[in-house]
Formats: sequence, C-alpha cells, structure tokens
Amino acid sequence: MASWSALFPDLLPMIPPGRAEPLVERQLMRATQELCQATRLWRVVLDPVLTVAGEREYDIEFPGANELVRLEAAKLGGCDVPVWRHGDGQGRRIKTLNTKTVALSFGPGDGEELVLDVSLKPSARASGVDDWILDQYADTIVKGAAARLTGDAGMLQLFHDELDTINTRVWRGHAAARPRTRGSQF
Repeated sequence: MASWSALFPDLLPMIPPGRAEPLVERQLMRATQELCQATRLWRVVLDPVLTVAGEREYDIEFPGANELVRLEAAKLGGCDVPVWRHGDGQGRRIKTLNTKTVALSFGPGDGEELVLDVSLKPSARASGVDDWILDQYADTIVKGAAARLTGDAGMLQLFHDELDTINTRVWRGHAAARPRTRGSQF
C-alpha cells in the first residue's frame, strides 16, 4: 500500500506553496475516492462468509481502511445470487442495507459460503491506497487533488473528463475493440 505522500513530488509543484500536509493528503484521498466511485475500477472478491441457518443479514469485512462503492455480484454455495438493485423484487436476491451489511431475501442453509464481489474506495480513515491504483492512475489523482486545492475549474473539468475515459476503459475490460451493443426501441 502506498501512502498519500508518495504523490507529493507530482502534486506540490502544481499548487501554491504553504499548503498544510494534512490538507494536501485529504484532497488526494478525496480525488482517489471520486476516481473509485465514478469508475468502480477497484473490484475485489471478499473472503467467504459462512452462513447461519435462517440468518439473513451479514456484516461485510473489507480489507484495510476501505468502504463499499457497490455490491457487484454474489454467490451462495457456488450458485449466483442476483443483486437487488431497486424496487421490491421477487425470489432469491441479495442487497446492501448500508455500506457495511448485506441482506438476503431468503434464509440460507447452515455453513454455506457467501462470496461477495464488490467495488471499493478508500475510506476517510485510509492512509493510502493500493499500489496498483497509484501506478496506473497517479496523474489523474494528482489532477483531481490539484484542482481541488487551487480551485481551478478547467483542471477539475480535465479530471472529470479523464474519469469518463477511465470508466469507458474499465467497462471495455481494457480491450482495444469496441463492445457490441444492441439498439433498443422505446
């Protein structure tokens, strides 16, 4: 895990001198949170949770100081469980009650493995972020933090444009080919 200060050599020349380090670190964290929130690029399969017969709610354990962006997929006993996105829904489903708990719409059996595939972002307590995120997205994070620290609307727009580009790349699976789409009639 890389600390926020690893980005100081790139960020400090872009901002006025005299900014307090905690403020600079905070804005780096906020830019990284926005990157992870907007693109859902940080996907993790969490360690399995063993179910208890009849128990429908389970706490989510995250690695490090991170928090949930979105529950992407779930498996119970090796079988897919659809994620409840909105509405009441019918049948066997799973949803997040908040960012720390998931709930099944049915009572599972005893000792089944519940495996969650989630998107994460650093929490407000995070002292840094995984190395691979800094390796691939350091310039983007620095632009976002610099825009926040200087109040530069143009740089903030560049940051948001890069988020859109990254979101498209993540959606395509970092492939050069365009994904096939189907037309829909309203």
